[in-house]
Amino acid sequence: RTDVRLLEGKLTLAPSVGEAITLYPRDGAQMFAEAPMQVARGEIADGALVWHGQIIFRSTPLKDVAQTLQQAYGVTIDLSERLATERITGTFEREAGVEMIIETLSATLGVEAVWLDAAQVALR
Repeated sequence: RTDVRLLEGKLTLAPSVGEAITLYPRDGAQMFAEAPMQVARGEIADGALVWHGQIIFRSTPLKDVAQTLQQAYGVTIDLSERLATERITGTFEREAGVEMIIETLSATLGVEAVWLDAAQVALR
């Protein structure tokens, strides 16, 4: 699967199945091998991006931040419902590691990060 989110400019994608599609700012697309591309027009919020070794959040709900970190680092992040909608803005170097990002998030939000094991953390 390939995910594309366009913040600026214009981009034409030519998937292996289906017709080429042009994306404009705030459009997103998911491409799958041997399946038609799925497009979301104008629905990309100020969200999370992983770009050239950086992970970028712009007014991103913490539940989306957690999902991005889970995909990038293979960890599980447990959140309370109260924290899920908190919005995060920040840029992190990917090679800094998930532990540093979690530590920064917990300090910023004033919550505790409890590591349950090497791949699972709870923010409370």
